[in-house]
Amino acid sequence: MVELRHATLLNWGSHGNLSSIEFQLALGIIHRILLRCGFAAGEIVKGDVMGDVVILLANLMDADGRLNEESARRAAKAADVFHESQAKAIVTCGWEYRQDSAIAIADAFKRHLMHYHAIRQDQIIVESNSRDTVGDAYFTKVNIVVPAVWKRMAVVTSDYHVSRTHDIFDFVYGDGFQIEVIGAAVGMTSEAAESEQRSLEAFRSTFAGVPRGDSAAILDRLRSHHPFYNGKLYARI
Repeated sequence: MVELRHATLLNWGSHGNLSSIEFQLALGIIHRILLRCGFAAGEIVKGDVMGDVVILLANLMDADGRLNEESARRAAKAADVFHESQAKAIVTCGWEYRQDSAIAIADAFKRHLMHYHAIRQDQIIVESNSRDTVGDAYFTKVNIVVPAVWKRMAVVTSDYHVSRTHDIFDFVYGDGFQIEVIGAAVGMTSEAAESEQRSLEAFRSTFAGVPRGDSAAILDRLRSHHPFYNGKLYARI
């Protein structure tokens, strides 16, 4: 079994001679090579991830709540991690983002996990306040993880989204938490790499000067500066 560990690759990208976009593209090339060899990026060995909770980040769904292929791959990876890691719960994230549907994508993921992956209803926690990755991190922290006194988590997303997700969750959660980000096999394109880099730069600009792990300050900045939460694009939280 071959593992792609985010921490190792992140250090390579941070301290080597590659730019951020070049690093993301290199990660995509490694992923495709592993796929051809029969391995998947982010695949884990049984027992390797021993988390309190699995946090599943959403991609897209249709108006009837059916997950797109990328979301389904994330769900399958999260289910594998959940079953193999002895986690206490799996958290699905995401709001009612479609104008033609009243279904929160977190609920769509819950239904999918129960139907296709034999996860019981009482093992799934729905967090439907989040509207993006920053919201995923903030709302899972303050509404679920901290009240449950959980310290170790596996966050499941797509392989191209691993690096940015790690940076965001590390910033929002701060010290005292063990976070591993695992990517479902999707693949990296130059467009995705550039989009991830732009989004990461926007995140850093939005939260500049906010202390890492300070939930109150992060909420204030979400409500004042983030267009998904400050009323500029959607209802203010």
